[in-house]
Amino acid sequence: MSLAIEHQHQIRISETPSLCLAELPSSNEVAAIVTELARPLREDAEYRDAFYDRMQTVRTPLERIGDLNGSPIYMKPEFLQESGAYKQRGANNAVLQTPAHKVVTYSTGNHGQAVMKAGLRMGKQVILELPETISAAKLQPLQLAAQEQGEMLQLNFHTTFQQAQEAAQRRKAEQDVEVIDPFGHWNVLAGQCSVGEEMVEDLVARGLSHENITIAVSAAGGGHLLGIALPVWLAKQSKRLGSNVKVVAVQPENTDALGRAVAKVQAGEEPVNLFVPGELDRDCDALAITEESLSPLTLAIAADTNFVSAFTTIDKVHLAYARQYMSDQAGVQ
Repeated sequence: MSLAIEHQHQIRISETPSLCLAELPSSNEVAAIVTELARPLREDAEYRDAFYDRMQTVRTPLERIGDLNGSPIYMKPEFLQESGAYKQRGANNAVLQTPAHKVVTYSTGNHGQAVMKAGLRMGKQVILELPETISAAKLQPLQLAAQEQGEMLQLNFHTTFQQAQEAAQRRKAEQDVEVIDPFGHWNVLAGQCSVGEEMVEDLVARGLSHENITIAVSAAGGGHLLGIALPVWLAKQSKRLGSNVKVVAVQPENTDALGRAVAKVQAGEEPVNLFVPGELDRDCDALAITEESLSPLTLAIAADTNFVSAFTTIDKVHLAYARQYMSDQAGVQ
């Protein structure tokens, strides 16, 4: 089994937070590259075994959570993953693919934990570049792991997120190092497609593949959305799913930067404003994005209605219902 996929791509990603429409990559190009990189997750039984068994990726159940205008709504409870978020999938795939003995990333929490768990599981040295603003709840497990792992896990702290990001990027010049960017790393995006592949398989197995169905996806920065939208789109192309299966992105009110960016792209307005400072809501900070944390790759997919049918927002009451659901299902507070 080859765990490394050789690939070339010509998409140039802007490093500025506000990009012009001309800098936005083609959604078809992004889809072609990511779906090709995700091919082992669809077709290679040996690779799938490594991804699920060796890396302990959780195949989450397909849950019906309600109805919308007579259309059943389905979702996947990704909080059941080892790190508590879908990001474990991308980290597992990226670590599994790299031959490097040292993996590096920058993070405010979930992605860092995911890379840490995946890297240590594969016997790699892990270096996390962290902002001092990381929450105590997300920092504590990292510190406990660092005490246990010794030199295999290194935590470096920086005043700002941007400084942590820059420190990680500088390590790309080092030998035998893979920097696993949390937002635009190709194999992270490919790994996130595993959730959509599972969803397609489950809908087909239940005889629901051509029913009128809505798939609700937490939008946040767009990584989870891409991970479901691309496999659903690919399944529609091959007729495994019908055209009446819709992917709808969901965001909390006042924490909807991705939805606003998508609206500007679709209206042809520029520059695309990816973030409004001060918008972070402590009630749903995990679903918010900052100007550094939205990749043009995910924005290109999110803004194309061939992949994502619509964006919608929910109020505080429905956000509270979602929290209660998580608490009831898995004891997640």
